Amino acid sequence: MRKKMINWLLVALCSAGLALVLISVKTYAKPNVASPRAANACTEHLVNGGFETDTTWSLPITPYRAAYSTEQAHSGGRSVRAGIIKPSDNVFSYASAIQTVQIPTGTQTSTLVFWWYPISTEGALPQAANVVDDATVQAVADGVVPATALAGDRQYALLLNEQNSVLARLFFTRSNAQNWQQATFDLTAYAGKTVRILFGAYNDGANGVTALYVDEASLLTCQQQAAASYLPLIQKLAVTPTPTLIATALPTSTPAPVGTVVWPTPTQAIEVFSPIKDGLYHSPIEVNGFSQTFEGNVNLRLTDQNGQVLAERNTLGGSVDGFDFFASYVRFTVSEQISATLDVFETSAMDGSEIHKVQIPLVLLPGQRVIDLNQPIVGGTVCHPVLAAGYSNTFEATLAVTLNRLDGTEITRTTAMGGNLGIYADFATTISHTVTTPAPVLVGAFEESPAGFGPVDYTRVPVALYPAGTVACP
Repeated sequence: MRKKMINWLLVALCSAGLALVLISVKTYAKPNVASPRAANACTEHLVNGGFETDTTWSLPITPYRAAYSTEQAHSGGRSVRAGIIKPSDNVFSYASAIQTVQIPTGTQTSTLVFWWYPISTEGALPQAANVVDDATVQAVADGVVPATALAGDRQYALLLNEQNSVLARLFFTRSNAQNWQQATFDLTAYAGKTVRILFGAYNDGANGVTALYVDEASLLTCQQQAAASYLPLIQKLAVTPTPTLIATALPTSTPAPVGTVVWPTPTQAIEVFSPIKDGLYHSPIEVNGFSQTFEGNVNLRLTDQNGQVLAERNTLGGSVDGFDFFASYVRFTVSEQISATLDVFETSAMDGSEIHKVQIPLVLLPGQRVIDLNQPIVGGTVCHPVLAAGYSNTFEATLAVTLNRLDGTEITRTTAMGGNLGIYADFATTISHTVTTPAPVLVGAFEESPAGFGPVDYTRVPVALYPAGTVACP
């Protein structure tokens, strides 16, 4: 024991000596929450994406062609309608709105975003009927009678090449949701290509009628510029950990942030933002937090109500340089709903005991997680309005997206639409909260338990929210 204590003291003295050397050379240690990176130059490529004028979009002549419409609009006064609204107008017809764009070579990111409003008196498409081969989809894109039988009407968004060959099905479905929902697609893989964006509807002339409205369509490409400046970073003091978001080496032509924000130094060595106390969770559980421990080690352990270990792993957060974010997950298998506890802790370098422990009581559910929150990322910088995007399968396709303070207090929330009935699908929405100075916040997503037992698979991601007009949000 005496020898172990001596060894531990030597480690501590060496660490303290290293910190003194670092602070004598430079006030700030190298940040490891965010790194200096080149700014992105972004360009909009769709023209008339709000459909407010009769320009740019091609509306092919068919028995019931697409048209600009004032019947529905997500913003402004108009949208574009493809398909048939009135049952008395039912006829065999394709309808589409098409625009051709060039995605530049060297594009770092290319993102297609639009809002769509589906309506169909034939109702939602049964899962078994949603298997359509490529030849049929190509026939739909060409506006000809399908090579194989297509059971019932459809709504679709397709990505085509210049020869009208289908590159990707963005969606190909039938829905009667009758509400506006946002869709987001990554088109980065098509950099350097000319593509055609097609929004359309197919009516077979029998039974009911089907249509969709589209509004606020955008194809934004971003290219990395030379690293002439640094974006705001979360900096860390070498000795006293007080991480601060600051702007460094800004050119005089670039406006500085309205203000700076200190990411609060926690009163404890480990702070956990996700999962939440008493939440209901499927496997795997996302574990996000902020920590400063010996060599950065953070341990995760999930146990049931009898103390039996269901899962164990470790991850890395902040260490001698200061606090840093950690992000990991734990998987488990249960056959029925049970109570459990997630322990997040540090193992003492001195005696191996569990210290700085955070214990979170949970309810575990059988099956797999119903929501993946893919954007924003842990420790990232976001702008108003905040984009939240992911992959989901929830009751009636609905999920809640929230913005919270660091203590968990909810600032605001909105809803998004993803997949349901066992089918996973992408979701994307924006959540609005204006700030005058940068602020640390949590972006979250969850499903409301249909039985009223609380949030299901609630994941919260810590980010820095910046106001418009700052370096981060020009």
